[in-house]
Amino acid sequence: MLTLEVLQALLSLDSARRSQAETVFQSIAVPDRIQALTNHLLALSSSTSVSAAGNNDALSMLTAVLLRRDILKLKDPSMLNDLVEPLLQSYNGCSSAAAGSSQLQIGHCLAEVCSSLSILDNTAMMATSVMAKIVASIQNPTHDVSLRLLASLADRAPMAFTQVAVSSLSTLPTQCNLTSPTTLVNMTQLVVNAAIATTISTVSLVRVAPNVDELLVDSNSIAATMGETCLMPLIGPIANCTKDEMAQLACLQALGQSAVTCPSLLAAKSNVLETTVELCLGLAHLYTIASDHAPVALAAMEVLTSLLSVADVRHRVLTATMAQQISQQVIPVCAQLMSQGMEVVSVQEWAMDPATLVEDCVDNEDEDDAIFAESLMEAFLLNLAAAALNVAMPLVQQLLQTTDDWRNIRAGLAILETGLMAAPVSLASHVPDIIKAATTIAGTSSNPRVQYQAVRLLGALCETHPSVRELYGQVILSHLETALGSPVSKVSAMASMSLVSFCRGKVGGQSDEELDASQFLVPYLSELMQALLKPLSVRELDSGSVTVRVRAMNAVACLAQASGDAFEPFYLQIKNGLLESIQVPQIDIATAALQSVAIVGQAVGKDLFQEDAKTILTWIIPVLRQTTGSVSSSPFATEDLLTGCARISTVLEEDFVPYVESLLPIIYHQAAAAVDVEIEECDESGMEGSKSGDVADDNGTMTVALPGRGFQRIAVNTSVIQEKSANNRVMYEIAKSLGAAFGPYVQKALEVFSPLAKFKYSADVRSTASQTLSALFDVACAYGEQMGDVAIARLYLPLLADSISEQISMEDTSDVEALYASADSLSEIFYIVFENGMKEGILTGLTLTRVEEVVSRCIQTMTSCLERRKNVTQILNGCLTGDDEREVYLAQLRAEDGLLTPLVDSIGYLLKFSKAAFVPIFDKYIVPVLGQFLSSATDVRASVASMLLFDDCVEYCGPEGAAKYAPPLLQGVVAVMHDPSKYDRDLVQAAVYGIAQIVRYAPSTIMTSHVQILVHQLLNISQGSKEEAGDSLYLHEISVSALASMTLFGPFSNLKFVNRDAVMDIFLNNLPIAENFDEAKICHAGLCTLIENGSINPVNDASRITRLIGAILSDVQQEGLDVATPDTCERLTKILYDIHQQNPQAVLQGYASLNGEAQEALSMAIQDFSLSRSNLVTP
Repeated sequence: MLTLEVLQALLSLDSARRSQAETVFQSIAVPDRIQALTNHLLALSSSTSVSAAGNNDALSMLTAVLLRRDILKLKDPSMLNDLVEPLLQSYNGCSSAAAGSSQLQIGHCLAEVCSSLSILDNTAMMATSVMAKIVASIQNPTHDVSLRLLASLADRAPMAFTQVAVSSLSTLPTQCNLTSPTTLVNMTQLVVNAAIATTISTVSLVRVAPNVDELLVDSNSIAATMGETCLMPLIGPIANCTKDEMAQLACLQALGQSAVTCPSLLAAKSNVLETTVELCLGLAHLYTIASDHAPVALAAMEVLTSLLSVADVRHRVLTATMAQQISQQVIPVCAQLMSQGMEVVSVQEWAMDPATLVEDCVDNEDEDDAIFAESLMEAFLLNLAAAALNVAMPLVQQLLQTTDDWRNIRAGLAILETGLMAAPVSLASHVPDIIKAATTIAGTSSNPRVQYQAVRLLGALCETHPSVRELYGQVILSHLETALGSPVSKVSAMASMSLVSFCRGKVGGQSDEELDASQFLVPYLSELMQALLKPLSVRELDSGSVTVRVRAMNAVACLAQASGDAFEPFYLQIKNGLLESIQVPQIDIATAALQSVAIVGQAVGKDLFQEDAKTILTWIIPVLRQTTGSVSSSPFATEDLLTGCARISTVLEEDFVPYVESLLPIIYHQAAAAVDVEIEECDESGMEGSKSGDVADDNGTMTVALPGRGFQRIAVNTSVIQEKSANNRVMYEIAKSLGAAFGPYVQKALEVFSPLAKFKYSADVRSTASQTLSALFDVACAYGEQMGDVAIARLYLPLLADSISEQISMEDTSDVEALYASADSLSEIFYIVFENGMKEGILTGLTLTRVEEVVSRCIQTMTSCLERRKNVTQILNGCLTGDDEREVYLAQLRAEDGLLTPLVDSIGYLLKFSKAAFVPIFDKYIVPVLGQFLSSATDVRASVASMLLFDDCVEYCGPEGAAKYAPPLLQGVVAVMHDPSKYDRDLVQAAVYGIAQIVRYAPSTIMTSHVQILVHQLLNISQGSKEEAGDSLYLHEISVSALASMTLFGPFSNLKFVNRDAVMDIFLNNLPIAENFDEAKICHAGLCTLIENGSINPVNDASRITRLIGAILSDVQQEGLDVATPDTCERLTKILYDIHQQNPQAVLQGYASLNGEAQEALSMAIQDFSLSRSNLVTP
């Protein structure tokens, strides 16, 4: 029985007594506990004994806390409903002066009742009814405890609160005593919680922060009205609450929460927005008057950055005048904080403080304000663009010209770095000046903090503007060489990191700006390696020395990777040091050495690295066995050792096979390792994160309130997840490196890794597993073809197609990277089958039903992709802040482009596998989604996708598919071909390819009325040589093929308006075709037909025909290109033999003009043909 004595014992300082009471408490059934706690709470709250008041308050608060936790364990809505009345009696019965804490906890109990009812009751009627009863019973809503109860109700049961209580809040702020800081904070939080509540329309256990790109500011919303009626009265008191900094900070934190969850509260009405901005600017300005106001100034500016992060605010709500006003006031304040927030007397201490591997870029903890200001500066530059840059750049110039305070120079350099990260496009024109500033200061300043910032700026320049390596490579590398030798560990380590940035160039982003770093590095390799010898030679094992050495090894690895073969002369110079470092007892050094030597080995190649690689493997494998036991006896992380092995496998290739059997048990162990997911009972302390939209904290834990279970802490071991992702990549590399040689092990590997494609805790694990499965499937197909048995591939094709496509359809649509990785793996699997010589045997396991399921999932994902593209395109056509924001959205479009491609490819391969049987699937899924884009230019990439699939349908789906879909395809083709110069090259290519397929497979009457315009445009595209075509070579060649298919060996060979000789000349001048193998086979077979039917006189043009045949045969025999079938090669050889019989001199002239490989191919073909003729037995 739960008595008061047990509750008092739970408060006891005597641990033994308290432990005994806890045992008694836990032994009581939850319903009985709840009944007893409720009765005790009623009794305690109604007690009027003054002498017992203090003890009663403590007992009441404990009782309420315990009751709140137990309430969440109830599943029965009626039992929850029965608790409301006694809880309200207890709440209103608290009479002592110190009863506020107890009332607060009872209020939390009431909020949990409402929350549980809203989840358990699908109709939400009971939660709404209970909410109305609670709100009506609040005796004085202006009291602080009442305000907190209302705020808690809005947070825990938002939909019920919106229906019942929001309308009554409009007059509440004017009734409250807002001169009280506590009341002001409580009222502000209530208004924010209530406004957020109005935006919630679904019940969820975990509240996820909304996407700021999707949030809308709605002037007609309830929250917008609340901004005028509830928020406006609070602004003045918040501004005037200068004597209570904590209260101001709490109010600003609430406003910041509203900005990114319910911006309509702050920004829907112009007067509210203007007043809020004035409040924040005024509080930020206080710092310029008194530096002790830094926390409030930072919090006020954070509210502004939160609001500006909402796309709708930037694009539609914020005026140019307001953007300028904000910029003019916040940029100088941020700059001042970045400068004055540095510890002026700590330079030498900073220099002596060692660099660390974890936080190379974080300075002293006393400088948190300066670091925070730097992040705010970046946010303002990102979201205000030109308005902020116009203020920042002159300010930077002033700061850099300072001679009496290093902090100003450092702040100026830091602003430039944040500007490069936030607005690289806008700052492109300033790059020469930034380079000059960074290199000048790096070369002249003796202050290590300034040197550090200058070197870091050089690294940032290489990442945001890789072209600086071409224009300023020598001067950048010269300063990095000097910094590498700095006695200050932070400066030397940062120089190595900046050198890595120089080697890698742009991190992420599009590849158009990517440049081959080797051309800028190779001329200076000797000097760079000489400069790296000093940090590489550090032997001390303190934190700073270890960091310097590790960063230098990383830089060496990147230099080798970027330089390739040019690094070979330096391998012998560094290999012994790296190999010795692997044996160093300091684990960070040993791990970095292992990865570095493996990457260097990849760069210099098998001839140089083979023996050292085998030595390393001989050392790694025994150590690996130590890391995977029940108790690890090795300091090495398994994933680091396996990654080193994977890199070595890419060098050794088939010579890696002897090590596979030792590694696979360890790899399989990592793949199958259970993820530690712990669900344990906890208290409500972890709930604060979920209120702000954080799903999990930094430790990978999340607290949720589960009706029927109570507060539960869910903890996921994130290190195991990271290890699984790394392990997937290891298996991928080994499978790709060994190819068919891995065949004997592939079935077990497929069995082990297949479940990870649907791993529920991590998108990264799922996507890397999909990529690994495609590599393993490639092995299965190659090995099966080699052994003449494709049973494994046949078994796993439908399984992988189903698993990966299902995961694609279930993946978070906002995670385009994960979607692309899985979709690319799926299309790769189908491509592998398509190219396999025994594909018919593999495909017997893929039923038409499974094909339809996969297509439906791909189309589902494609539909959401097209919708996202439509939304982004609308944003691009709207009002953006500048070129940098435009580039951000263009990057999103490019990412969606990337996703669209493998989805289309996957459907295309399934179409090719299914042939005529695919027509009903095409009707059901493809036409409704993509048919509209055939003749519409609203989304070019969608039009390309549509035309490609219609091309494939006409080509592969038999007479029915060709007859049915050639007409709509032709309509789209003609629209493009009327003026190809207006359209994207990919779309023109798809249109030209479509012409060829319609000519070959559809009834010729379909095209008759459009022949003239199509032939005219194909002639235009085919003019000139292949060399002149440049990047359009593929389009040029398929245009030649389409033109020939129409007019030389197709249905329109007798057109009167076509100069047949001119077309023939174009055709012959562009042979051999090599960009598209299918088109090449058709053209080269067509050449034979034209010669054999007399359309071409081979004797009269013997030299030219000899050159063409030699080039075609060379592509097949010497280059291994699949540009002609064996039958076509035999026909070509016979033609050449016949020409030689009639005009040997001309053949010799043509032969002499060929390169050595073509001459060899021609000679072999003639010899083989002559031999076959001589072996004929005649009667």
